[in-house]
Amino acid sequence: MSGAVLGIESTAHTAAVGIVSPDGEIMADRKAIFTPEAGSGIHPREAANHHAVALPGLVREALADAGLRPSELALVA
Repeated sequence: MSGAVLGIESTAHTAAVGIVSPDGEIMADRKAIFTPEAGSGIHPREAANHHAVALPGLVREALADAGLRPSELALVA
């Protein structure tokens, strides 16, 4: 592989974006955590909305951290 890989991952409460170089170096690692109101638990729709709002910014921040443009990525996972 000749370029970096951008990975997008989420759990019930965390949205995350990372970038790894072709040789395995972690170039960026960004995350945003959904915190529900105390005692309310995680509501799937609220967590999904949080992630949908957070992920574009996380991608931009990760690319900036890695010093890359989207066109320099080999893969998105």
